[in-house]
Amino acid sequence: MCYTYPDIITTNPTQGIKLEKVPLPPAQSLTAEQMERVWTALELLGETKLRDTALVHILSHRLRAGEIVELNVGSFDGKLLFLPDTKTNEPRLVPLKKESREVLQEYLRSRQ
Repeated sequence: MCYTYPDIITTNPTQGIKLEKVPLPPAQSLTAEQMERVWTALELLGETKLRDTALVHILSHRLRAGEIVELNVGSFDGKLLFLPDTKTNEPRLVPLKKESREVLQEYLRSRQ
C-alpha cells in the first residue's frame, strides 16, 4: 500500500513484524497393518510384480519420493544406493537390507 498510496501511508507498518516459524508437519509413515496390506497386495500383481516389489523394498528404507525418482541403474552398486541429490543437498549412501538387495538384483537381472 505504501507504493500504491504514498500520500496516505508513508512507511510500511509491517516492517517491524517478525514472522513466527511454523514447524514442518511430521512424516506420515504407514502403520504396520497398512504395510502388511501393501506386501499382501504385491502378491496379487501380474507383470509389474517384480518391479513394484523392488520399489516397495526401496521405499521401506525411508527414502523420499523425490530421491527415488532420481534413482537409476548406476545408483545401485549391489549393496548401497547412492543418492546424489537429497533434501539437504548433500549426497548420501543408503545401505540396503539383504532381502532388499536380492529383490533389487533380481529385478535388474530381469531388465537386461
